[in-house]
Amino acid sequence: MWFYENVTREQFEAVKDKVEQMMLSLGAQKADVQLSYEQKTSAVTPQGTAEWSSQRAVFAFGDEYFRIGEVLFSKKPFIVIEFGSYDDLINNTMEDAQPFPYDLSPENMLSEVKYSLGIEPYPEDDELSPKKGECLMNVLEAINSRRSYRGKFKPDPVPREHLVRILNAGLNAPSGCNKQTASLIAVDDRQVLDKLLGVIQPPVAQTAPAAICVLTQRINAYRDKCYAVQDYSAAIENMLLAIVELGYQSCWYEGHITDEDNIAGKMAEILGVPSDYDLVCFMPVGIADGEPTKPNKKPFEQRAWFNGFGKTE
Repeated sequence: MWFYENVTREQFEAVKDKVEQMMLSLGAQKADVQLSYEQKTSAVTPQGTAEWSSQRAVFAFGDEYFRIGEVLFSKKPFIVIEFGSYDDLINNTMEDAQPFPYDLSPENMLSEVKYSLGIEPYPEDDELSPKKGECLMNVLEAINSRRSYRGKFKPDPVPREHLVRILNAGLNAPSGCNKQTASLIAVDDRQVLDKLLGVIQPPVAQTAPAAICVLTQRINAYRDKCYAVQDYSAAIENMLLAIVELGYQSCWYEGHITDEDNIAGKMAEILGVPSDYDLVCFMPVGIADGEPTKPNKKPFEQRAWFNGFGKTE
């Protein structure tokens, strides 16, 4: 299924061809590698489910391997350049560089290819930051400053580019045996978001300008062991930290929507989620209109020790 009106699948693939030509012009070489798997893309949106299988060429550049992929968002498809070692390539565990829209100008697209190949560093996106000019924090600062925010949000929209970064943070989380059982839906369409908020009782995050819904699949990772809960939990924590780093606030709503009243099921129906996925978490995203409350934490020495339970040395 292909649900975009502004571009056909053939036109989108032609843009990928241009990106590959750009990679070659920058010094990348086609690698003679035979893969035992196909590239597969699946996206769940309010319009339906899109699935696509392909086999793109592999390129070698420096010590790494690269391949063109895609990210299918509700309004337009994005191109992403996957990268990794030879083992990553063979095991289908390559990482994603920053996705970019298919309809960039040739000059801007060439810049994105250079960023993805590591030829040039990514520029600072000050104009996209909720607090312009403020330096991004490091990971420990994000961890220590993260709060579960349940207050009101400012009406400022969350740029699509920031949502892509947050989603990428979730997708790059570890998963048991790399089964990648967690999937994500970002919602920045006000009508769709209002439908979701309308089925959550008691109400939460009514003023949030965007949200992320987390999906999971019950897939065994090793013998009869399933690590779906661990997988989506890791993805959620990664996204919470990315949200804080970009200047926003959020909250992990899971129990609130997964009780016997089956709010999550109603939300899944609104989003057109297939029956083999479960919606397990709702995360509002936006700039806080109040000060996040710092919770009381037990002292370090009551919960963390060295070389044995309760030991300090």
